[in-house]
Amino acid sequence: ETDPAGPAAALRGRAERPDYERLLRDLRPPALVIAGDHDAYSTKEVTDQLVAALPDPEVLILEGVGHFPNLEAPEPFDAAVRTFARRANGLRAELRP
Repeated sequence: ETDPAGPAAALRGRAERPDYERLLRDLRPPALVIAGDHDAYSTKEVTDQLVAALPDPEVLILEGVGHFPNLEAPEPFDAAVRTFARRANGLRAELRP
């Protein structure tokens, strides 16, 4: 029942944004990509493109979940973010002089 003007504007904006792939390849911080396998906007192809552009991302694809994995599957989403944050914080501590 969503007003189609909203998604249409979002898709137009996505089509007009600059290509950030080169910038993503140069990033070195830890990266976590969480996506739903039923996302009509950020499809598997979009997720695959993002994952391919990052040097070493952790990836979690949530089954049966759409565009809002944090709302649609809060328990696995939150657990993944907490685990990732702990690992990233430990890595940051290891890299400190």
